[in-house]
Order: sequence, then C-alpha cells, then structure tokens
Amino acid sequence: MNIPTRVGVVIIGRNEGDRLVRCLKSLVKQSPQLIYVDSGSTDDSVNVARSMGAEVVS
Repeated sequence: MNIPTRVGVVIIGRNEGDRLVRCLKSLVKQSPQLIYVDSGSTDDSVNVARSMGAEVVS
C-alpha cells in the first residue's frame, strides 16, 4: 500500500528578515502546512510569512 506522507512544518523566529524568506521559499512546495511562530518581531517577518502562505502564531 502506498500512503502519501504529509508533514507540516513549524518555523520559530524573531526578526528573521531574509533568513525567513529563504526558509519559506525552500519549504513552500515541500509541505502542505507551514506555521510561523513569531516571538515579538519588530521587522516585517509576520507580514512576510503570511504573504508566503504561512499561518502565523504570535
């Protein structure tokens, strides 16, 4: 029996900037669900994560 594997990814960060963009780009086609857990960013990390399809938890 061939059962497809579905794995969600949780990314934790704060003020990640370009690192977050690179991380999400590398995962967006690999995972059916991306969750970004933000630890109080003061940059645009939350908006970037949302714009790239990640669910955001603050």
